[in-house]
Amino acid sequence: MALGILAWRQCAMYAGIETLWLTTLARNPRCVIAHNDLGVALLQQKRTDEAIAHFEEALESTPGRNRPHQPGQRLAAKGRVDEAVAFFEKVLEGQPEDGKTSATAHKNLGWVRLQNGQVAEAVRHLQKALGNPT
Repeated sequence: MALGILAWRQCAMYAGIETLWLTTLARNPRCVIAHNDLGVALLQQKRTDEAIAHFEEALESTPGRNRPHQPGQRLAAKGRVDEAVAFFEKVLEGQPEDGKTSATAHKNLGWVRLQNGQVAEAVRHLQKALGNPT
């Protein structure tokens, strides 16, 4: 009986994706996956400011080289190029230039800059992604 009651109480946190991630964050406020996935869910609901706050928290909570890129890609895909640029620039902060995270961020930033018509900046970032800093 006790296990049934505990299971019933636990099921409430699976009522929806937003509830799941909010419950997770209540228990573990620095959970990168929860912040990132809640941000994606909020972005799909067009709650962009809230989504970006969670994406930024995911970035702040991510140690070293394992920085998420998906939010910036989603912003770019939705035509929110300026926000995507700001996101990828934040990813690059404090990253070693020779790391995989840095290369991926430069590649993404290059494509976003190209999408925005900033060809020279795009080429500069794409060259950095390829390991050629010139």
